[in-house]
Amino acid sequence: MAIQVFNILDFVVVIPLGPILMRELDITTTQFGFLAASYKVSSGVISLFYSFVGDHFNRKKFTIVALVMFILATLFCAIAPNYTVLLTARIMAGFFGGILTPSVYAIITDLIPFERRGRALGMIMASFSVSSTLGIPLGLMIADSFGWRSTFHFIGAGATVVLILNLIFLPSVPVPEISKFNYKEQILRLWKTFIDLKHREAFLVIMFYTGSGFMLFPFLSPYAVNNIGLAETDLKYIYLVGGVFTIFMSRTVGHLTDTLGPLKVFFPAVIMSLPFIYLYTTAEFLSLSHLLIISTGFMVMLNARFVPLMTMISKVPDENKRGSFMGVLMSLRSFTAAFATAFTGFLISEDAAGKLINFDLSGFVSIGLSVFAIFFVLRLHRQVFTPMT
Repeated sequence: MAIQVFNILDFVVVIPLGPILMRELDITTTQFGFLAASYKVSSGVISLFYSFVGDHFNRKKFTIVALVMFILATLFCAIAPNYTVLLTARIMAGFFGGILTPSVYAIITDLIPFERRGRALGMIMASFSVSSTLGIPLGLMIADSFGWRSTFHFIGAGATVVLILNLIFLPSVPVPEISKFNYKEQILRLWKTFIDLKHREAFLVIMFYTGSGFMLFPFLSPYAVNNIGLAETDLKYIYLVGGVFTIFMSRTVGHLTDTLGPLKVFFPAVIMSLPFIYLYTTAEFLSLSHLLIISTGFMVMLNARFVPLMTMISKVPDENKRGSFMGVLMSLRSFTAAFATAFTGFLISEDAAGKLINFDLSGFVSIGLSVFAIFFVLRLHRQVFTPMT
């Protein structure tokens, strides 16, 4: 969880820094969309690479090496002198962050039995909320006081502490011995991972719901400042309040998932997320208190969709295919997040007053994807679980 806190923070902190970066680096909304998406594009590429090698190496050793390189790349972001160099640094950070995510999920799947996996994944996915609750507000306060570069220094320092702790406490997770690494066999293994029916259903589901979220999430801060009228210095409260509630809800949703089953928790979470998507993407000139109600509901319910979804998906791969499956899954998730972010970056524009235009259209598309993808979730559930479950 500590690894994921800083891995996710390194990605999401760029989002609330959006107004500052757009102003200080003199970049457009489209360029900012590329900056936000670049991390996920590189994560997707390297996660696909992980699917080749993830089942061949001790997961702890692989994770530690990736964490060291991730720290160096994050510190490179801190010294970037302009947009081009910062974009390059974000791509490098995404490479190594893209290894960390499937490694963490593979370790959880290896060590935690399915009966308790909902709670385990709820804790892992709460790392997004911890990043939002503690990391983003602190990062924004550091940016307000010392400049945006100091935020990346803070992330690098925190990740270094996490590196030391994981060297001491992270369990060693060996994988079954494979006598020789054969590239042809690995390509065939990857192809079989793609064409397996259950795998394909899982991939489609994760792409739909990742896309529906990342069409909106990277632009919440610019929209709140430019359209809703929120002060930049108040952005931290959105992430602080939303993160606190999401942390508690992640634990609760994980427990309910283990108790009731993934589908009975997932379906109401999706339905309850839709009005919050609509309200945020169509809001104008709200007070801070009213905005906090909508933004908190948005964050809580979108996170609540993923806990039962990932619990269901974790049951899909066979034990000897978990690394390759998680690599492909996280690769597709990263590519989808990048595409969705870039798509919204092209879809929306700024008027003369700096307001974002067409963000409401992105909200309607997100709602449509969320509803349409329920059909694929139902199909996946029928294939993974027996009728009695």
